[in-house]
Amino acid sequence: MLPTEQPMHVAVLSTSDAQQYRALMLHAYEHAADAFEPAVSLYRSAGFRPFGTEPMALRTPAGFRSKVHMWLDLSGVANAANTQHSEVAVNIEEFMQGYKTAWERRDPSMFAALFQADGLYHNTPFQVQRGTGQLVEYWKRVRLQEDVQVDFEVLASTATSGIARWHVTYQVASEELFQIWARSTGTSLVARKPGDPLPRMVLDGVLQAAFSGGLCAEARIWWHSMPEAARASSR
Repeated sequence: MLPTEQPMHVAVLSTSDAQQYRALMLHAYEHAADAFEPAVSLYRSAGFRPFGTEPMALRTPAGFRSKVHMWLDLSGVANAANTQHSEVAVNIEEFMQGYKTAWERRDPSMFAALFQADGLYHNTPFQVQRGTGQLVEYWKRVRLQEDVQVDFEVLASTATSGIARWHVTYQVASEELFQIWARSTGTSLVARKPGDPLPRMVLDGVLQAAFSGGLCAEARIWWHSMPEAARASSR
């Protein structure tokens, strides 16, 4: 078991002999807000992959806390005993699937776990989030989005990098988020009267990523957004 001060429970699971498949499942219990990001990043670096967050899974004196589920395929361990976990490969397709899931589930921990501990995420050409803490903090803004739908298409893929186009729609859930969008580079405030409903946004962009040690070392996105109603009227 990897060294960590985070509270963990690891269980070995087995399927039928016919499938000849084994996996490790990691439950990282959150005992404080965003407390398990360091542990999730640590296990991710060893080859574990997150596949979901279960909210309100554990009752503590401080209230209900969530937990992250992670898995590690052990089917090839016998034939690769000397293979280092850091050599586990990830490609642009797998990364984008994780990116999509983290966005649709509005999960900062899952988003940060896609990156190395000192990974870089350029959310615009002129801004960058560096390391787990900044990645988590940045992704918290997606909690102000509702009914998020993400699609992507891989445009190019190599052993250590890739490019994908992504398309996102979501319902703005707060005036705060709308103001964040309105202040973004290249956008302007849509004319709204007091009491007008908040818009549903459409985003379209391109992501370029570089991978190392089974995680994303650096990702850059170029994107633009507009209210869905404005996009429809412009056609």
